[in-house]
Amino acid sequence: MNLLALLPSVHLPTWSAVLQAAQVLLALFAASGAFLLGCQIVMLLAWRKRSAPPVSTSRPAVSILRPLAGFDDDTELLLEVAVAALGPTDELVLGVASERDAAYPIAQRVQALHPHQVRLVLTNPAAAINPKVAQLIGMTAVAKGEIFVVSDANVRLPAGYLDDLAAHLADPAVGLCTHPVCGEGAETLGAWLDVLHLGSGIGGGVVAAKLLSGQDIVVGKSMAMRSATLQALGGWRSFAEVLAEDYVFGRRLRDELGLRVAISSLVVVQVSRTRSVAAFYDRFGRWGTMQRFAVGLPIYLAQGLLTPVVLALAAVAISPSVPALTLLAVVWTVRLVTDLVSLRTLRGEMPSLLAWPLVPLRELIVFVCWFRGLVVHHVVWRGHRLQVTDGTILRPMPASRSRFSFAR
Repeated sequence: MNLLALLPSVHLPTWSAVLQAAQVLLALFAASGAFLLGCQIVMLLAWRKRSAPPVSTSRPAVSILRPLAGFDDDTELLLEVAVAALGPTDELVLGVASERDAAYPIAQRVQALHPHQVRLVLTNPAAAINPKVAQLIGMTAVAKGEIFVVSDANVRLPAGYLDDLAAHLADPAVGLCTHPVCGEGAETLGAWLDVLHLGSGIGGGVVAAKLLSGQDIVVGKSMAMRSATLQALGGWRSFAEVLAEDYVFGRRLRDELGLRVAISSLVVVQVSRTRSVAAFYDRFGRWGTMQRFAVGLPIYLAQGLLTPVVLALAAVAISPSVPALTLLAVVWTVRLVTDLVSLRTLRGEMPSLLAWPLVPLRELIVFVCWFRGLVVHHVVWRGHRLQVTDGTILRPMPASRSRFSFAR
């Protein structure tokens, strides 16, 4: 359908010029986005060829801090994987905010099986506005390692994980080591969308941002630092009112301590089996609001270029001309290749053919989340309704002010 043909003839010259200009802009934005995706592939392949730092025969003791909240896919199995990664002097510290939490009995079972390696801490939810940081405060207070590793509950650690991050932190110029992330285990539509976006949008994007522009994007699913570095930044209490504690941590490392963030050559895997489409939308809606106030409006607006298929579709909707349709075909192909190459590079295997038709759907939902990040300035996280301000500083807000919610 040609939108130009639907306009009243009396206004046609003016509106025609406006719509044509809009179509040209959308086409330019879509082409720019496709170019950035192509750069992402090049950067990801270059990163994969880098060699890891040499692993020392001895390393400092490590405390893996794993905050638990509610039910995640394969929680107990992933905790056992974390235990298996521990050395003789390492420990796994589990934090749960309440005995009524669904994760508490799971944590109890794992602790009972490994009493000398696993510690279970009931954390104080009032310790910070950010619920995750409140848990980290409680866990860090009892952790004994020289290196602290923050690791999400739904993450599977790769082989050699602790030795690798310790090797990175052996460089005195490195203050934090983070890892690209990908997903696996999808059984539902929402989980497949999660796997696609984690591998291409998040995992590939983190690597490309670092290598292209030197931008440090710390992935909170896996971040390791020396305990002394954390203390130099004021401990987790200095992040109590921050939503994007991982991103802000990386920025403060550079600005206050002159240290840099290292991206490991290993990949951590988020297990996502039964996530719903609504849960996928909620999660990345919260992420969009967080990004809006973390990186600032100009950079956040530029992130909209990373949805080129949506932009090209909008150009076609204005007028389905041959050039517009050709651009859509090219951009769609670039998007598909980017996602498949990113997943192949990070996971070591091609995704199922069932995932391919979901590529444009994933981008459409991500675009909606990006747009909502421009207009929605609050999140609902673990039952807490919070307003987000510049720097992702959190402020409690009354229930009556919230019309939309983004749950974890």
